[in-house]
Amino acid sequence: MYLGYPNIEESYWKPLTEEFSKNIDDTILFLENLSAEEFMYAIEVLDEVIQKTKSHKLIQAVRKIGKEKKCDMDNVESRIEDAKCWLD
Repeated sequence: MYLGYPNIEESYWKPLTEEFSKNIDDTILFLENLSAEEFMYAIEVLDEVIQKTKSHKLIQAVRKIGKEKKCDMDNVESRIEDAKCWLD
């Protein structure tokens, strides 16, 4: 890590994971309102959010939103597959 640069995990990933884990319906609404690029950045924490919430609903929503936004579905599906290991 370079001096002066934030610790990405502490500054962004953990707070984003915590916020997305609070209320799945709010998270889905938030994701729906992002641009395709923002959405792809946001789902980088999907694995951690699913680990905390065990939400099948969020997995389904991420797939649907990714398709609607015409995102790279190979990338979206890869994120989903990584996160699904936390589902019961």
